[in-house]
Amino acid sequence: MPAQRKQSSKTNGCVSGLRTLSIEQARRVVLHSLGFGNRQNVPTSSDAASKPAKNPDWRLLKKHLHAMGTLQIDAINTIIRSHYMPLYSRAGCYERNSIDKHLFDPAHQTPAKRQFFEYWGHECSLMPIHLYPELHWRMQDARQHKGMYKQCAAIVQQQPAFVREILTAVKNNGPLTSRELERHERGPGMWEWSKTKQALEYLFWTGELTTRGRIGFQRLYDLTERTIPANILNSCTLSREDAQTELLFRSVKALGVGTAADIRDYYRLGAKDSDKGLQRLVEEQRIEQIDVRGWTQIAYWIPGTRVPRQCGHTCLVTPFDPLVWQRQRLKRLFDFDYRIEIYVPARQRQYGYYVLPFLHNENIIGRVDLKADRENDCLQVLGVWWESQNTEDTKNALLSELDRLRQWLKLADIHMSKGCDLRPAVS
Repeated sequence: MPAQRKQSSKTNGCVSGLRTLSIEQARRVVLHSLGFGNRQNVPTSSDAASKPAKNPDWRLLKKHLHAMGTLQIDAINTIIRSHYMPLYSRAGCYERNSIDKHLFDPAHQTPAKRQFFEYWGHECSLMPIHLYPELHWRMQDARQHKGMYKQCAAIVQQQPAFVREILTAVKNNGPLTSRELERHERGPGMWEWSKTKQALEYLFWTGELTTRGRIGFQRLYDLTERTIPANILNSCTLSREDAQTELLFRSVKALGVGTAADIRDYYRLGAKDSDKGLQRLVEEQRIEQIDVRGWTQIAYWIPGTRVPRQCGHTCLVTPFDPLVWQRQRLKRLFDFDYRIEIYVPARQRQYGYYVLPFLHNENIIGRVDLKADRENDCLQVLGVWWESQNTEDTKNALLSELDRLRQWLKLADIHMSKGCDLRPAVS
């Protein structure tokens, strides 16, 4: 298939022989593939009487989790723990205890009940259990001290007997949290783990331990064979090349359309291996190259992918959502420059600490700096910035979304900081 062996870069705009998508079409494909467009919007208080609320059930949430393929876990809870937000953005006001029950409750993480597992996908992530064999190569790399944090590799190199001692303790007494095993003080820095935590994370990275859920936000460590189904463990026979090729295919399916850099970033794969995997998928006709107008790199998608005529959706999007992971991709798709400023000193921030893009009718039209003030039982709106002149429609859409978010967070009120009257603002 000669046309499919073209260079990944474009030199003269469109590439002959390839189907071409406009940026608007590409945007709709991406939004639809990532699960936007079918949200069950819970009515706000003004129309609740005529439209009774309906909470999305676990079946719908599970469908979204499978479509995304990986749900990033992060401790930041300025609004709520960030892994709860992507499902809210897609499905609407669901009951969070459903996620706690099916993803974190130890009683539901037995081999007979387990549906998802925690490991390094795109950062630390929850993923469908059938992806476990496709990540086994990463565990094998870790046993060679590759691809892991330096402190985790150092602990096993310097104190292998201690690491074995921690493994034995979990084997004899698990499942256990790091606090229950703790014997050392953590270091002074934010990311300075104690030796016990380093040993646990090394064993987690190598796949000798996995999580048996979480208690609060603490991992509950247990032996992998006591919590991952035996048929899944017995399927860990894929070669590194085959496993990475399957992950690339799943990335294309989740993203809808993307460049090689977009696709390999989804599960954090290397460029060299990814190029080989993408070429193989093209040759097998599982994916095909496609031209997106305005993109300098050739893109890929699955043959037969439907281009939606529209994708109406209104929601706030967390910085840890797959839609915004890749900042260059976000710029190409929405002409939206975005930077998470959590680790930027306050005086140097352009917008704010925890700023969420605002998606409305296929465009990211603004950004909002938010904080859930639980002590005062309110959602704080610290700043609003529009990408272009706002209208009554966009203003009302954001007000409705803020009220919806407030309801979902079970907060009593919304507090607008001075100057946040939802009129165009200048950073």
